[in-house]
Parts: sequence; structure tokens; C-alpha cells
Amino acid sequence: MSQQLISRNSDLKRLRDEGYNVSIRGGFLVVDRVPYVRKRGQVAYGTLVSELTLQGDKTAPPGTHVVHFAGEYPCDHEGRPLEKIRHQSQARGICDGLSVSHSFSSKPAGGYADHYEKMATYAAILAKPAAMIDATVTATPFPVVAEDPNTSVFRYVDTASSRAGISDINERLASDRVGIVGLGGTGSYILDLVAKTPV
Repeated sequence: MSQQLISRNSDLKRLRDEGYNVSIRGGFLVVDRVPYVRKRGQVAYGTLVSELTLQGDKTAPPGTHVVHFAGEYPCDHEGRPLEKIRHQSQARGICDGLSVSHSFSSKPAGGYADHYEKMATYAAILAKPAAMIDATVTATPFPVVAEDPNTSVFRYVDTASSRAGISDINERLASDRVGIVGLGGTGSYILDLVAKTPV
């Protein structure tokens, strides 16, 4: 489902076509292998994670300008932390075993028009100091795109869980089974609630 969704949306497709290592995991837009500078002035690679805003199977303008990051806190080419984009530093699980440790905030005057603009902007902010140290590093490595198996029980990507911050809880429910006996008053109410979880 991830590659189909990327192919059908111009902003996500543009990210992939320009060489970003982009995927969709648990209602989040993920860009892997983004170069950045660690505290000791060494180049490393991290992962940018953003909530994916969808209307059906089409992307909508991003609901937030904040992006999450998996990796050490990024620095400039001299090893000073990039304080101008600091939002929060707190480790938390996002989805599919993906954990983030920082979030960044860099909001343009009118907000981001689409997900391409948002992710490319943050990737450029992180990659620029890394390129000053090693000119061969790039955020656009043109990775081989592997076909991902559709493991979701839902027809559409569950973006509500990512916005609510409960994707990791939903993952724990995915292996459970639920049986409902009787669809009278309470049974139908429970069915309605359970139908929104990946059990």
C-alpha cells in the first residue's frame, strides 16, 4: 500500500523521484538516510518522520509543521547544536519499531504547501552542514524501491492513530483476536469500536 499511495500523490512521488528514501509506516511519512552532523563533527544518517495528512487516498497539506527525528541531535559543521530548529527532545516509540528522540520546528510564513516541501526543507537543513564536512553525502541516494507487502487490515492508511500518537499501542493490539457474541445494543457498540482497531 505504501508504494501505491506514493505513486498516486504528486508530492510523495516527487520525494521518491528526486531520490529520497521515502516510505509510509503506520500513518507516518518516513524519510530514511538523511545525513546530519553529530556532536563530535562526524557525519551520520538519521530518519525524518512526519504525520501523514490524508483525505481518502490523497494527501492534504500537512496538519503540522513539526517533524520528528531518529538519531542524535544534529549540529552544524563545527559541532554546535542546531538550536534554531529545536522543538523537543524526548524519546518515544512511533510505530513499527521506529523510535524518535527529537522533534524540530521550522515553520515558513504560510506553512508548508505539501509534504514534499516540508520533508525536503528539513532534509536540506540537516544535510547542509554534513555536506560542508563531506561533499559526497546526500539526502537523495536513489534507493532501490522494494515492493512492500500490504499487511494492514484497513483499506486506507490509518492516519488518525498517528495524529493521536497511539500507533505503537495499535501495534500491540494487532496480534490479538476478539470475539463478539450478539450484536444487540452493547454488542453493536463494541463492534463499532473494535472495527477501528487492527485486531
